[in-house]
Amino acid sequence: MEDRKPTLHGLFISAWRRIHRGWGLVGNDLQHWRERILFAVYLSGIAIGLVAYVPGSFYMISKGAWWVPLIIASLYAIGFGVLLFARYLSFAVRALLATGLLYVIGILVLSILGPFSGGFLWLFSSAVLSGLLLGVRAGLIALGVNTLTL
Repeated sequence: MEDRKPTLHGLFISAWRRIHRGWGLVGNDLQHWRERILFAVYLSGIAIGLVAYVPGSFYMISKGAWWVPLIIASLYAIGFGVLLFARYLSFAVRALLATGLLYVIGILVLSILGPFSGGFLWLFSSAVLSGLLLGVRAGLIALGVNTLTL
């Protein structure tokens, strides 16, 4: 028998199966689509967010704010943890973590870059996402928290 070395493609496929399996994407009801939306939010947030994280980290370190990339890295670690270990967390916990991460990013962007940055978009998206995933009551509570914050 020949000993086969793992290829990059094979490693990617096995990682994808591990990530995707934990999200329980079966059925065609409202909860199924909420699961798919939440999975897309985590996956795209981590993948696309790295495009802004890397140059933003260099910029913040050059300005002397070395603590900002550390905070963002801890938020990424939470996102990776939720993405990889989704089967151990309930849907409500994953959804609350997603909306909480969006809220914290919005607060960070507003406090670091000021009111003319995109921080309001992050805060608004946290309220919309909480309403979409957790219902109207959660969306109204998130909107109230945003109002008090601003």
